[in-house]
Amino acid sequence: MPPWDSWTVPPSTSASGGPTRPWPTGAGTRCSPTPPPPRPPARPSAKWEKTARALLTDAGAGPDALREAVAGWFALVDRPRTLPLTDTWYENQLDPFNANALRGLAWLLALLPPHPGTPRALGRLVETCLRKIPGLGPRNPKVANAGVVALSRTEGEAALAELARLAARVTFKGTLKVIDTALTARAAALGLSREEIEELAVPAYGLTEVGRAEFRLGEATALLEVRGAKASLSWRNAAGKAVKAVPAAVRQEHAEELGELKAAVKDIDKMLSAQAERLDRQFLARRTWTYRAWRERYLDHPLVGTLARRLVWTVDGTPVAFADGEARTLTGDPVTEGTVVELWHPVGRGAAEVAAVREQLEELGVTQPFKQAHREVYPLTEAERNTGTYSNRFAAHILRQHQFHALAAARGWRNQLRLCVDDSAPPATRELPQWGLRAEYWRGQRPHLVRRRTRGPVPGVLDLVRLRRARPERRDPAGAAGAAGAEAGDRGPLPRRGPVPARHRRAAHVQDPPGLGQHPDGAERPVPVHRAEGRRLPGRGLPALRGRPDPRGDPQQGDAAGR
Repeated sequence: MPPWDSWTVPPSTSASGGPTRPWPTGAGTRCSPTPPPPRPPARPSAKWEKTARALLTDAGAGPDALREAVAGWFALVDRPRTLPLTDTWYENQLDPFNANALRGLAWLLALLPPHPGTPRALGRLVETCLRKIPGLGPRNPKVANAGVVALSRTEGEAALAELARLAARVTFKGTLKVIDTALTARAAALGLSREEIEELAVPAYGLTEVGRAEFRLGEATALLEVRGAKASLSWRNAAGKAVKAVPAAVRQEHAEELGELKAAVKDIDKMLSAQAERLDRQFLARRTWTYRAWRERYLDHPLVGTLARRLVWTVDGTPVAFADGEARTLTGDPVTEGTVVELWHPVGRGAAEVAAVREQLEELGVTQPFKQAHREVYPLTEAERNTGTYSNRFAAHILRQHQFHALAAARGWRNQLRLCVDDSAPPATRELPQWGLRAEYWRGQRPHLVRRRTRGPVPGVLDLVRLRRARPERRDPAGAAGAAGAEAGDRGPLPRRGPVPARHRRAAHVQDPPGLGQHPDGAERPVPVHRAEGRRLPGRGLPALRGRPDPRGDPQQGDAAGR
């Protein structure tokens, strides 16, 4: 294998004492990238697996030694090249032959007996290969996909938990599709739904209580606690006195157990972040639980319970929060039974109830894992009801395209970067199948308001784009929306009150909270227009949107957007 990737660097001498392969070295040495190898399959074939098992049998080393060696190589994948390339475009990419070797090693690792370190190494490889390179994108999605395939072929709850964590963290569409396929197949094999498999896959990481566990290592005691979004490890000596550092006896006599504890702390931190994002999506998923399942999978779960106990839920429509060791209503009454449990959301709740929830959380000193009680809510205004077919709430605002693209990917939206040569700007969309809706952000380009890149990794890519108005479109029966869905016959007014009937199947426009200085009502007060670098262009107002009525002529909301 070419040795200019850090994980493939051979030793200076062979086992017999002689020199290894004569690769060029030296301070001024530069190498050219190797041509791409033949395209390998996306999954290991039966012939490959048979050959791999024979090689593992003839290797002479035990499975633990092989696992440690492969995991050590995976840990070096994110390091820079040992030799620079003549073509700097490939400088941050993996060599094609080395990438194929990584794929084979990932599949090989899945053939070894189950071990807690295997999913951890594969998950790290997936995240490393999906790390984005400016002007290129993910470093090597094929290697990341191979890591996901290896996780799907690895037995044990740890591999399933790693797949569930990656499902909440990965934003690259290709790899996310492979993860969804793996989780769906595992759920079908167990006779569960996709949502249930994600809930049951969360491990406890050795926690015996909600957010707490004690481990006895010789005469010392290790205390593992979850505080907020982080896990911490503290120590006590034989006398029960807290000590700052790890006792020397533990380092000498229990080095392996100490390494597992430290790895568990890192795994808990990653899983807490992934579970917080998954919980934040449950309202849009319209997820409901029985009271018993909610207690087992959320409130009393050793890990997820640290998040669930800082959130507000509804049991049969009654708001419930955790206080004094029990689930209680806003009046302090304990809740010990119920039928349907949902995640509480301020939408549709009265002002008095929202204020009572916020006051109780403040009295308890609770810091929520994400915005819930203080979440921004943007109901339809009269201006939007009057226009009927579109909303000008965010019209004419200037955005940085790459920031918008990154936020869209992180929040589950589908978006495409726009180039200077593009003659159209497809909207960013997010499918909401549980609601029968599709949310959209329409955008456009104005030459005198948009700055283009003239240097950097991708010349010609637009830096700034302008938000256009939004309008509802009817979805087809399959749930996918195309260009044909924008015909005039599919347009319809925004709903006046209550949820949209399922038979209408129209796309609403669920917009993210506006930035600082923007008014949430979008109609009664002027909405500022943010131009490139904060400079006002003299004597040039925003031109009308092509093919749509000029918003400045709309007395209800156009005057604000036009300014």
